[in-house]
Amino acid sequence: AYDIRTKEGKFLSENLGWGPAVDKDRVVWMDNHVGDIGNEIYLYDLKKDIKTRITVDSFDQEYPDISGRYVVWADYRHGPWNLDIYMYDLKTEEIAQITTAPGNQTKPRISGNTIVWHDFRDGTGSADIFMYDIKTKEETRLTNDAISQGYPVVSGDKIAWQDNTNDGATDVVLYD
Repeated sequence: AYDIRTKEGKFLSENLGWGPAVDKDRVVWMDNHVGDIGNEIYLYDLKKDIKTRITVDSFDQEYPDISGRYVVWADYRHGPWNLDIYMYDLKTEEIAQITTAPGNQTKPRISGNTIVWHDFRDGTGSADIFMYDIKTKEETRLTNDAISQGYPVVSGDKIAWQDNTNDGATDVVLYD
């Protein structure tokens, strides 16, 4: 992590850390320590100078993101072709499973109380974009096309993603 104000850098990972995300004074990443079977999710609080291992199991966890008190990631604990989205609440220190659909739900991103991801639940090989509201606990399907949409990002009330439905050309779509 590099602090622009102090111009100081700090190594947070001891081994194979990758896929970092940052929100204010907190950094999350996936890390594969020697002896671990798969990637685990870690959090580093720069203010408190504390590193916390969020996940502890023998399956891979990937693609972490953080916003405020929530950390999200894709989790292999239900098998290699059934990735699900999980969330850790820093305030309650509890892990919650967000998705339970068949197929892979992956590449989650979070902003405030909104989680987005691309989802292969239909078994067609094409992904659609889904959203989850943490407050209402409601999941919403944002796309339903035969051609893939993927790599969603969210900031406040804006969601954007890569869309391949325009005659094979890749476009970026904004959902407002």
